[in-house]
Amino acid sequence: MQYFRTGNTLIAVVEGTTFQKTFTNGEETETALASLQASEDLDLVDVAKIFSYSAESKISQAIEQSARVEEERDIIELANDIRANGHPYLEVKDNRVYAKNINIAMPETVVREFMARKDNEKDCEALMKFWSLACLNPNADTRDRLFEFCDKHGIKLTDKGYLVVYRNADKKDAMVDDIDLHDFIYASIPEWKSMGLDLNNMNISRNYEGKFEVHDEATGYSEGGQDGGTFIGNIAELIDVFENSGQKVVYTDQYSRRTHIEFGKPVSLPESQIDSNPRNECSSGLHVAGENWLQQNYFGDSGLICLVNPMNVRAIPYADRGKMRVKEYMAVGVAKYDDDGKIIGVPMKTFEHDYQTITAEQVITMLRNVNTKACDDEYLIPTEITETSIQSIFNNIVEINPEDLMGQTEGRVKVINGTQEA
Repeated sequence: MQYFRTGNTLIAVVEGTTFQKTFTNGEETETALASLQASEDLDLVDVAKIFSYSAESKISQAIEQSARVEEERDIIELANDIRANGHPYLEVKDNRVYAKNINIAMPETVVREFMARKDNEKDCEALMKFWSLACLNPNADTRDRLFEFCDKHGIKLTDKGYLVVYRNADKKDAMVDDIDLHDFIYASIPEWKSMGLDLNNMNISRNYEGKFEVHDEATGYSEGGQDGGTFIGNIAELIDVFENSGQKVVYTDQYSRRTHIEFGKPVSLPESQIDSNPRNECSSGLHVAGENWLQQNYFGDSGLICLVNPMNVRAIPYADRGKMRVKEYMAVGVAKYDDDGKIIGVPMKTFEHDYQTITAEQVITMLRNVNTKACDDEYLIPTEITETSIQSIFNNIVEINPEDLMGQTEGRVKVINGTQEA
């Protein structure tokens, strides 16, 4: 600890934190000075009390400062390791670590995860897709804290870099002939997808006991107990009916009851309707959470499995309870609960191809806006990112044949110099 006096002003520096106070008179100053001189082992709390500071706030500042210093030290060590040994996805500039061809510096937690996955190409590719998408997030605080938040709360990353999250909602309209069939299919799809099953080859029937039976013609996979009963149909065809005809289930949020939620269709809000301030725990925006936070019937009668693009996360509240606010999510399945009302987590592989198409269109819009310096409320762009970086991100995240993409986007996209552009 260091300290000095100027008139009735005392200044002390302890553990890298500066305290300064001008006392009312010489007597108060002398008393405080004597307290500082009494011991060389004073810590932050002791000094805060002498200066009549809020120990909590000063300690919080000191912890944050210390964490920043520690992170800087860790980043430099990791950067030196990458310089010495190389990394297929990372590069170093001015003691900062970057994904190759992307000019957004990586936080220490993501760098460390890349180093841990270095020898696993598939895991590295998934993390690269996550970070590429995160680099398109206009909120630097969210971008830097997102992976650590997901890791802490068990939020899984898919192979394509999206977040698997959950929320509850109320059934608003259930325009289906068999709601049990609908819910069974949408609760099972994540598991089927994770097993690599092709829904086009899968049929479903109801046995004599009234239970659903599933059969995969290609692999011989089956579930449900006994053969026999009533044939219902092909699962891929049934899903098409649920999502593209009058037979569908529409969900809504319990709070406003204005949200329109359908499987396979993104739900989004304008930026102006989202509170991106992490100091506000509960505020305006679309809310999703990890499996550890959500409870059965908590703000809704139905649990939904959702995908979130990392670029669309807007606030991770500092009052960390496992939920966050996002600009957009896409519901992809019905969540299952255990006997205690806890979410049963789903496998990481989910329906990502359609979402990739949507993401590609959004990135294309970003490319158009960064070229024209336009300010589009729907697609805010990090101020520090370059056009070249966005193009690299596009190449990292999109694994769709250009012709297929053009077909799915109805001619809104053209191929220029090997990338898609609006």
